[in-house]
Amino acid sequence: MKIIIASQLLNQAVATVARALGNKPNTPALEGILVETCADGVFFHATDTSLGISVKTEAIVEMPGQLLVQGRLFAEITRKLAVGDACLAQTGTAASLTCNEACFSLATLDAESFPKIEETPKTAPVLFSSKTLRDKLSRTLFAASSDESRGALTGCLFEKQGKTLTLVTLDGARMAMVYEALDGDEFSVVLPAKGLSELQKLLPDEGQVSMWIQGSLASFSVGDTLVQTRLVAGDYARYQGLIPSSYTTRVEMQADVLRDCVDRVAVLSREASNHLIVMSIEEQRMVLSSKSQIGTAREEVPVLHEGENLEVCFNAKLMGDVLRVIDTPSVVMTMTTPLAACTLAPATDAGWKYVVMPVRIS
Repeated sequence: MKIIIASQLLNQAVATVARALGNKPNTPALEGILVETCADGVFFHATDTSLGISVKTEAIVEMPGQLLVQGRLFAEITRKLAVGDACLAQTGTAASLTCNEACFSLATLDAESFPKIEETPKTAPVLFSSKTLRDKLSRTLFAASSDESRGALTGCLFEKQGKTLTLVTLDGARMAMVYEALDGDEFSVVLPAKGLSELQKLLPDEGQVSMWIQGSLASFSVGDTLVQTRLVAGDYARYQGLIPSSYTTRVEMQADVLRDCVDRVAVLSREASNHLIVMSIEEQRMVLSSKSQIGTAREEVPVLHEGENLEVCFNAKLMGDVLRVIDTPSVVMTMTTPLAACTLAPATDAGWKYVVMPVRIS
């Protein structure tokens, strides 16, 4: 195999697929990036068997073929190349990479042992706006569980019912839900948060994303990049039952004011082992406070208050994570008791809703 490729294109393609390299692969092939020629360019592939990324880019193919090189080292080398045309070729059991006056020789791995790249189905895909999907992932992925023992809760639920697509994540202490109108067939799958996080980083501001679900695999096509991820096995929690159907206390306030206030009051809570903030709601105000062995913090926020007075306590980090992804001018919090779920939603429907569980005030 021998190709001539612009060093900038080589770096971009290798850096993109390197996102799929595993930390501790159990086979040598999974440490590698596969370079494979085609009729009008070259493909770069990497996978950890759960997540796979492929990129097609322009190149002059002087000799067709494929080679597999150690991925992380290859990515580091291509990142440091000067601007110019690079030549990548295989001779025997080694790959040579030259660019201007720089020359590298790398041992190759067994390309035949690299996992087979699944082709995308011929069926019509589900289409998303790239920016819309990126925004929805940024609003939900933070609430997925990082505990591998939680099974499906480590993923994000994509559920299409009727004409509505809903994305849901939850970790037992909070839930994130976003939704939008979408045509097409109904489906319900759970995709791993890790793979979706890498997809999110690759999504541009413009254009469309195509999604296919085939068996236990989900494929996303973004321009010349293909991201494939295995579905998460297991049934997802019945999230609808986690959303309170009524409330006794409702407060509406400026979202940025509440977010900044929580950030300030949380400074003292970080010095305590429980990392808690207390919200005391009465009249037309909310008083936020925290304390630790070092000191105390207190701040008052004006709110529109309906219903009963209430004092409720939250983990400052969990509440802060939610407030940081809210970009509407105002936010509405509804609650019933100090230990019942708190719902955060926009004053007018903007396609999102969050649920945060309070903690007992010690």
